[in-house]
Amino acid sequence: MASFLRKRVLCMILALPLLLSPGACAGVPSGGSSASVQRDASLSHVPTLPFSVGVNVDGMQDFSDNYDRLPYHLDSLTSADTYKDIRAQGFDHIRLAVNFWRAYLDDKDQYTTEEYMSIADTAVRHALDAGLYVMLNFHGWFNIGDNPEDCDVCVSLWDKVAERYKDYDTRLIFEPINEPWYDNGKARPYLSDQKLNELQARLIQTIRSKGSKNAERLIICCTADGNKAWKLGALELPMDDGHLAVAIHEYEPYSFTGQDLRWAGTEGQKITLSEAGGIAKTYYDFGAIKQFMRTTGIPVVLNEFGMNLDSPSKEDVTAYLRGIAEQCRELGIPYAYWQYRGGNYTLFNWWSRDNEFALYREIHFFGWKEWDRVALDAIFLK
Repeated sequence: MASFLRKRVLCMILALPLLLSPGACAGVPSGGSSASVQRDASLSHVPTLPFSVGVNVDGMQDFSDNYDRLPYHLDSLTSADTYKDIRAQGFDHIRLAVNFWRAYLDDKDQYTTEEYMSIADTAVRHALDAGLYVMLNFHGWFNIGDNPEDCDVCVSLWDKVAERYKDYDTRLIFEPINEPWYDNGKARPYLSDQKLNELQARLIQTIRSKGSKNAERLIICCTADGNKAWKLGALELPMDDGHLAVAIHEYEPYSFTGQDLRWAGTEGQKITLSEAGGIAKTYYDFGAIKQFMRTTGIPVVLNEFGMNLDSPSKEDVTAYLRGIAEQCRELGIPYAYWQYRGGNYTLFNWWSRDNEFALYREIHFFGWKEWDRVALDAIFLK
């Protein structure tokens, strides 16, 4: 935080007389990886997915509780330059988090369904045009299964979404559910393992039934308890589909990755990676992933991992993110960092960021833009 402040103040002092143009104080693109990790030979029978390193682009799930936050994200969500810049850093895919419940079912006090979905359409098209794969994720319904009709509603929503995008390039990927059983950090059994398996089978059938590109579109399934690796053994998927993968999320050790965050209730709590126990727990989780892929032949993606980038030392940031990236490379698992940016920072509110996980930050007042070079280099094993 302190280093970020010093850089921002220095830029302000130098730039005030010049009225900075967009792009000032921006970093040099990172490009791809200069390191190579040998893939585990025991997984040679598992299909290799055509993308490797990505980033989560959020914003369309944030306003599930109020619409007011969406306009602050529209400039980046609907700008072609956003996705060109992401591609320029070396990323080959994004995960676009969208709350379809808000789009189709909630009362519309600001956006109609078509207005809302047109934002998602624009983001998807710009990302595809930039050469990125796009995971379209239904994000924000963590307590799915709390009501008896939830599964039917979820299928109905995806019937509409699949119809809308059925003719889109197959680089568009569907991810129907995000972190079921998960509610503000506390695991709660809204869905049994059996009901989750039944729901995902229905969703797969619904998407496939729309035909066109959906017949062979990649569908990313989930595990229970917040997409945890330990739940892979309970997962049952249609083995005759051939176009499925499974998403896992990894934030262990939470005391390290989630430290000093206001939204997590850990503000003021700081801990080193060593004090948190290192990344031993992630080795256990990646072992479960390896066993699942070896047994089923179904590929896995790590489409959420990340950490507070402000509080830890640069050495700890590098050690943690490189450790995750190296394990993914060894198993041939694509991985996507959470998240691209945390909010719409301005000259007057940047110090109250809600999410310090963000790889990219900007202060719109002067057009300052900055990627976190330490984190990017670690993610790309540079």
